[in-house]
Amino acid sequence: MTEMGKFYGLPVYINVGLTDSKTLDAQAGAEKAATLLAGALAGADMFGHAGICGTDHAGSLAWLAADNELMNYVRRIVRGFEIGPEHLATDIIQAVGPAGSYLAEEHTVAHFRSEIWPPGPSWTRQGYSAWEAAGRSTFGDRLAAEVRQILKTHQVAPLDEGLSREIDRIVAAAQIELAAL
Repeated sequence: MTEMGKFYGLPVYINVGLTDSKTLDAQAGAEKAATLLAGALAGADMFGHAGICGTDHAGSLAWLAADNELMNYVRRIVRGFEIGPEHLATDIIQAVGPAGSYLAEEHTVAHFRSEIWPPGPSWTRQGYSAWEAAGRSTFGDRLAAEVRQILKTHQVAPLDEGLSREIDRIVAAAQIELAAL
């Protein structure tokens, strides 16, 4: 389907990011990530089912936040990786050696931000002891906290005045047309 859409110059929407899981668990993560990655690698432009679980049985803002994280991760993978003399830096590997540290190398400083995938606030990156001391929260716990924070603090930017008037005009025309039916 993706290849046909691309052949005809159309944007392609596909249903990926699906799961039969009823809870935010390893099954959901594996199913959603695998199908999102396959769809992205196939070249699709838009993906369905963000925030949905249990094959359209339910959805939630926590699921939506999880899917957003997965989509960011997949986007980084699909972007690809530079493989050439500048990025491989074999001269630096030779100079630093297997027991050395690459963190202070200018090459690392110049390239690492563009090559890594920076996880969102719901991912844990601390060691086990620090995670345990912080309450042993699950990914689902952290997603729920992130959603609460977003709902509490996010301010929606107002629509452009011209766009707002155009939407009002379209709605008014639709109301007149529907009333005539």
